[in-house]
Amino acid sequence: NSSLEVASGGTVEANEDLTVGKDAGAEGTVTISGAGSTLTAGDFITVGYGGTGTLTISDGGAASAVDDV
Repeated sequence: NSSLEVASGGTVEANEDLTVGKDAGAEGTVTISGAGSTLTAGDFITVGYGGTGTLTISDGGAASAVDDV
C-alpha cells in the first residue's frame, strides 16, 4: 500500500506510465491539491488496474498524461 501527495504548488513528473493500485491486493492513493500542483506522466495514468486506486484532484490541482488518464 502506498500514497503520494502533491500540494502547495508542488510538481511530480513520471517519465513513463503511472499506475495507482497496479497488482491484485494493492491499494494506492494519489492526492493533488492546491493551485499550481501538478502530476504529469510520460505515457498513461491508470487508476485501479489490478488492485484499488484512488486519484483525488482538488483546489486547482491538475493531472495530465501524454496519452490517456
